[in-house]
Amino acid sequence: MTSFENLVKAFSHAGLLIPWMPEKVTNRLVACRDWGWSTDPTHDFMMDYMLEFELDEQIAAYQPKYAISHAGHGMNSYSLNLHVITQNLDFVVQVGWGGAFMEKEKSRDAWNQLVLGSLPLLNALAQESKPFNPGDKLYIRYSDFRGIGEMTETRSGIKGFAFSFEKIEDAVHNAMVFLGYDTEDDTDDQVTESTDE
Repeated sequence: MTSFENLVKAFSHAGLLIPWMPEKVTNRLVACRDWGWSTDPTHDFMMDYMLEFELDEQIAAYQPKYAISHAGHGMNSYSLNLHVITQNLDFVVQVGWGGAFMEKEKSRDAWNQLVLGSLPLLNALAQESKPFNPGDKLYIRYSDFRGIGEMTETRSGIKGFAFSFEKIEDAVHNAMVFLGYDTEDDTDDQVTESTDE
């Protein structure tokens, strides 16, 4: 079983949608631990739980990096996390899931909505890269259970605009504009369906 197949099995059993990834990413995916998959075998999943961005110098050769995990601490502070990093994007998002007092169905639905809302951006990242200034970068972080939705850009290495958002779709639209992608929704069938076993 490949690491991606392991991810599909775990998420399908839980009724969770899997964020779409291009084949070049799924081929590099490594099952680093239980409920922790990344294209970087040394990835720190607690960084994703804490919604922390990576330092640019940590991104080896600017290969796109994906990480998806369940992480947290204590009895109730746990989340499903998705972290996608490219040379001009750092996208880390999460929903509360798996805590002792969390509602399973509500958490599942929140994750699936997050995946669907992120889909246009994830699909666009698989397209041919657009020309950009190496100093231009977009930082997005979102958490439903922390009440955080933040988007910040840098231009030529200098911090530019920043705004807060409540719906991931708003951040995704603005990210696609920033990154120069078509904002028309042509991403049907680009999500891995999950079915309860």
